[in-house]
Amino acid sequence: MEKGNSTPIYAASERFPSAHCATMTGWADGSLFCAWFAGTREMAQDVVILGARKAADDTRWTEPAILAEWEGHSLGQPVFLHHPNGELWLFYDVVFGSHWRDALPYVQHSSDDGQSWGTAEMLFDQPGLMFRSRPQVIGGRIIVPVYDEVRWQSIMMISEDNGQSWQFSERITTANGNIHPCLYQTVEGNLGALLRPGGKGGFLWQTESTDKGWSWSKPVETNQKNPNSGFDVWQTGKGRLVLANNPSSTGRNPLTISLSSDGKNWTHSRVIESDEGEFSYPCLWQTPDKRMHLVYTHQRTHIQYVSFSEDWLLNA
Repeated sequence: MEKGNSTPIYAASERFPSAHCATMTGWADGSLFCAWFAGTREMAQDVVILGARKAADDTRWTEPAILAEWEGHSLGQPVFLHHPNGELWLFYDVVFGSHWRDALPYVQHSSDDGQSWGTAEMLFDQPGLMFRSRPQVIGGRIIVPVYDEVRWQSIMMISEDNGQSWQFSERITTANGNIHPCLYQTVEGNLGALLRPGGKGGFLWQTESTDKGWSWSKPVETNQKNPNSGFDVWQTGKGRLVLANNPSSTGRNPLTISLSSDGKNWTHSRVIESDEGEFSYPCLWQTPDKRMHLVYTHQRTHIQYVSFSEDWLLNA
């Protein structure tokens, strides 16, 4: 099967009519775990982090469960990390005001693959420090891509002691700002990142680091349009980069998948969604059987799921 049918993981409920910003992780057995924020609306004080699972041999997702909830505070921007010690970590932001600029970064740990969670811990008392993109463990170092919602600049949060302490990389700056840095390995063995453009949008930015994420080259534009919206990139076992993006100047549609070998030029595009409305904030994962998996926001009321093969993209 080259591409499966698009199916909802979550549909709007009376308690949580709005859903957005899905993330995903998985295990060696091919099972998947998805999380997103849901509530009355984005930034409402009843917004929680929900999660659902799918076994490798099942087409169905479990009923959503609450992974994090703070009374009187909106939550958002969940991302998972498989920690080297075997724990599953969940990073997210807690809003202590009325805007993402008032959000603070937290993490909570699980020793049973997310069935239960420890107490959330604040990482930095730095309002506006936000998550979105997948953390990486490279050479024993944990790199968590973050961004500054106040100044619209991307940063790497780096730990060389398994998350006991953190340091910041230099800030990545562009005209009109940038956020949502997504990491990958370049063909030269360096660290690359794609960036979401600020302002009225434009094209995704690309930058590289030759010192393991501490400093970054001057960003250059790729050939992928982006309307100032979330995107994701995944590096396959064959070294190709898979991009999920809204290649538009005006809106969060269509939602497409594209391939690249260098992170700058993208080809072999396939359309996932092309109707009117919002199909946004995609997140990718590849299971050990080499199949790609995609979750995304569907009209702000659903979290949608679809899977496809790399060959399906190559034959576009």
